Amino acid sequence: MGSSERNFRSHYYEKVGFRGVEEKKSLDLLLGERPIDLARIHNFCLRFPLPGIYRAQVWQLLLRVLPVYTTSTEWVWRERAEQFRESERALTVTKRIHTGTDKAVRVTTVWLLERNKLKFDLTSQLKEPSSENFTAIVTTLYYLVSTPEEVYWIARGLYSFLDSCLVDPRPLADCLTKLLGEEPVLLSHLETSGVLRSLQYTQLWARGFAGVFQPCMLARLWDKLLGGSSKVLVYVLASAIIRCRTEVMAAETQEEVISIISNMKEDRQEVVLTQAMDLWEMDGCPLVPGHCVGEGQGVAEGAWPGTGRKWGTKEQ
Repeated sequence: MGSSERNFRSHYYEKVGFRGVEEKKSLDLLLGERPIDLARIHNFCLRFPLPGIYRAQVWQLLLRVLPVYTTSTEWVWRERAEQFRESERALTVTKRIHTGTDKAVRVTTVWLLERNKLKFDLTSQLKEPSSENFTAIVTTLYYLVSTPEEVYWIARGLYSFLDSCLVDPRPLADCLTKLLGEEPVLLSHLETSGVLRSLQYTQLWARGFAGVFQPCMLARLWDKLLGGSSKVLVYVLASAIIRCRTEVMAAETQEEVISIISNMKEDRQEVVLTQAMDLWEMDGCPLVPGHCVGEGQGVAEGAWPGTGRKWGTKEQ
């Protein structure tokens, strides 16, 4: 069987939800260790997509929601869940939320309360960028995990992780410029219009592209993100801009570009994400800002150099 045929079959099996038996066995072994070795779990997430049945558990381990000593897991989770419910009850008693409150807004309000950030004018506060980003993450997670408690704790950890990655967005922006360098006309337009400079502060990164991709697709990206690679976000944005080059060339503001990316059709979303992940892997799975295209800062073996790579030119 040729290499291209194997790659096609592997991607097809991933798309319909089947994972390799050996990968599942490897993860079973990792999760059975006492204590669980988080470094090895991080490495697994960077190399392989997580089986859906393990995703919530692994994400909570990586975000330190659950302990590495599994004998304590039940007690720790019971305390975590009760903490969420107590805050939710307090908000209900004080009439900040009620039975008709949207479930994503309920979780966001609990988050604001527990961070001591809750304001008197909640309606206006929910329109602030930080609240909107958190709510977008929560909305996506409701499609991926089972309970409000899991949604809250994963969203809380994921938001904090993204926030820490974006304390200084300039290295991410520098890498974006390098990746877009393969499309000089497009890059020149973005630089001349000032869009490229403003994109380093984009909310797309701050919310981990929640609301841009279908939840089932986004889970694949968040596997890599929580595995330790903030740089994968740059590859996704670059892929989206290049795939939408025709529309982006007609845009003059950051808002227009974000609108274009946020309204991609589902088939284009799939192409953008798959292309971004493939190139990220070929570049050696780079992890953190400051290293880009072929500089050997990832975990994958046999990484390709950062030259001669193609994003693809077919519009979808």
